[in-house]
Amino acid sequence: MKVWRVLLVVILLMSLVLTMSSSLLAEQITLTVTDWSATREKYFKDLIPKFEALNPDIKINYIRKPGGQYHDELQTAFVAGVGIPDLPMVEISSMGKFMKGKETPFFGFN
Repeated sequence: MKVWRVLLVVILLMSLVLTMSSSLLAEQITLTVTDWSATREKYFKDLIPKFEALNPDIKINYIRKPGGQYHDELQTAFVAGVGIPDLPMVEISSMGKFMKGKETPFFGFN
């Protein structure tokens, strides 16, 4: 009789773990993309719904900021370690701002 109780408890615990793990796997991921370009905004606005339809567990949050302040705000976010977008667009002539010093914020290694 005791063996059946232990077996029942083990089965219940395993089903609980499987239920919890499957709900964690089904959790939606939101990626933030930031940019300054009105041209790319139009491109992304057309592309994002197609991407999300193919990847229902991923949502894209696209944010376009004014070009004059975009790179400065992005650099500030990297320095502060807060508000860093998942996928920031960077104009090639501004890339040097982000590569100074020992740390390279885009690649996660020094």
